[in-house]
Amino acid sequence: MILNNSEVGKWRVFVLGCRLFVECFGAIWPVLVLSSGLGIAAGWSQLHGAADTNSSLATTLVLTVVSAYLNTIVTLVCFNHLMQKHVTIGAVASRALEKLPILMVVLLITISLMVLGLLLFVIPGFILMVTLLPAATLFVIRPMGPIEAIRKSHNLVWGYWLRTANIYSLFSILVIALLIPLIALVFLVDIDGLALLDRANLMSALVSPWFSAGLSSLNLVLCHDLLIRQERQSLIEFAGSS
Repeated sequence: MILNNSEVGKWRVFVLGCRLFVECFGAIWPVLVLSSGLGIAAGWSQLHGAADTNSSLATTLVLTVVSAYLNTIVTLVCFNHLMQKHVTIGAVASRALEKLPILMVVLLITISLMVLGLLLFVIPGFILMVTLLPAATLFVIRPMGPIEAIRKSHNLVWGYWLRTANIYSLFSILVIALLIPLIALVFLVDIDGLALLDRANLMSALVSPWFSAGLSSLNLVLCHDLLIRQERQSLIEFAGSS
């Protein structure tokens, strides 16, 4: 898959994001299965283990870090695919590990700003959420600090906010469509006598890594599109520049 260095429509960006995920699926599916398995195992242990708030928080924190690491691997594999490079999971695992500590800072700042914005100012908070969604992807593909990544994400999206929001809306519609049969299973299938909320949490642990990977693929194509529009440079040129 080669991205065109010319402007394309919103639908085309969405389609290319989905196509990137499909083309990389053969390389990234073991990571996604592992991430889903870890999420389900952690959720199951919390449901059947002793009710300990501290251990539950610790488990959630560890799972969050591991999930971020695995999704970074997915992002790097997809980005290398765009550069016409075939890489294995092992080949990018060490680079993903190097990125992980600062990536967690990026995610912490981004999520904190989103939550604060939504709590205090709903509409401005939603606007901020859209502008910051590409920040983690930008950080993963290019050496930069957390503040620089967040600022770059905001600046890229700001001039094309409505366009970006529409592209993310298309992704959200796809996610909802895929979730409908899974939600039906949550209601219809009894799992070891678990409550409905517990079954929903397990289903969320199962599918979240796959949707996160899809969002990462879409973000790569979206960032390329925004860079072409804003700075007349490709995603690969941006990643390779200092």
